[in-house]
Amino acid sequence: MDADALTSWLRESGDPAGDAWQLVLARKPTLVAAYVRFARVGTENPALDPRTRALLLVGLEATVTNLGFGDVPRAVGAALDAGASPEEILEILALASIIGMHTGTVGVPALVEALQARGEDPLAEPLDARRQELWDRYVGGKRYWESFTGEMQVFLRGLLALDPELFEAYMELSLEPWTNGTLEPKVRELVYIAVDTVTTHLYRPGLDIHLKTALALGATKEEIMAVYELAAAFGLRTISAGVAALAEKGVS
Repeated sequence: MDADALTSWLRESGDPAGDAWQLVLARKPTLVAAYVRFARVGTENPALDPRTRALLLVGLEATVTNLGFGDVPRAVGAALDAGASPEEILEILALASIIGMHTGTVGVPALVEALQARGEDPLAEPLDARRQELWDRYVGGKRYWESFTGEMQVFLRGLLALDPELFEAYMELSLEPWTNGTLEPKVRELVYIAVDTVTTHLYRPGLDIHLKTALALGATKEEIMAVYELAAAFGLRTISAGVAALAEKGVS
């Protein structure tokens, strides 16, 4: 790829460094070529159709661990241009927002363990009528939730025992896209995989669950690797930010 082609690709990709890339082309063209090659792996992988890819990028841009308010509008615009509806974009945002509850999936088991160490065991206490009704409504007989084991099972049971209000609110938020959404279930799972593997989050317990579910829903290993490619490319922003800073300092 020659210099003109590199510049054209960077401009079309919406890279935040913008025209500052001319500085790098002049000083270190090999870096630009390596950057573009890595970025193109995900953006051009045929395993994902353009609409699905654009929706996944909305989720990645808007997820709270990677949130850049300046980048979300560009991702939303690209998704609309790719044929996604506003309702689908809102569904993606709802799916990505649920990673806030990873505070609970990490924190609740840790609290349960700390309480048990001093002789209290919230998991051993019998459920009162309200807690039993919540468990039966959201978890009992639901294969997805009942498949949780280990720390994730402790999270569910501990959350119900320690904070039934949060348990119910979490269930309602996490189920909303599945109850009222229109996206293909496989796409929803790919969103979860994306936000669990972006380097600003890296949440393995959730990833394990969503990988199994995605594969059961028909996702291919090629599609999942394409999701990883999109998430891994966010590391390139280290270069973009530095390039823009050099240009602002008047380096030419």
